[in-house]
Amino acid sequence: MPEDFPRLVSGDGRAPNAEYGASTTTGAHAGVAEQEQMIGQGLAAQGARTDMRLFARYGVTRLLDERGEMRPIGSLEEEVIRFAIGHYRGRMSEVARRLGIGRSTLYRKIKDYGIAAGEPVAS
Repeated sequence: MPEDFPRLVSGDGRAPNAEYGASTTTGAHAGVAEQEQMIGQGLAAQGARTDMRLFARYGVTRLLDERGEMRPIGSLEEEVIRFAIGHYRGRMSEVARRLGIGRSTLYRKIKDYGIAAGEPVAS
């Protein structure tokens, strides 16, 4: 929401990362640790409680593993399926529809990833 980014809305002319002590050129070239630090500083400055509620509501999937390497597509897919099951409260027809796959495909993937029925999932 615009109110969550007052500096961008106010048009004060400063670069978005300037207030956090980061140069404007580090974005895509910064390492994982530096990016996480910039994000953490930004959350603290903007009120982390609000942002964490948004993360819980909309979800966050990490694309990189702890070594900074891309996670395999299968682990990302499993995480998305688990999130969708929790988000749609186990309504499998709705989960399949929202993921754009057939129910039989969804059930096959659930079996492949070993997601047990009734298993707690992140929502």
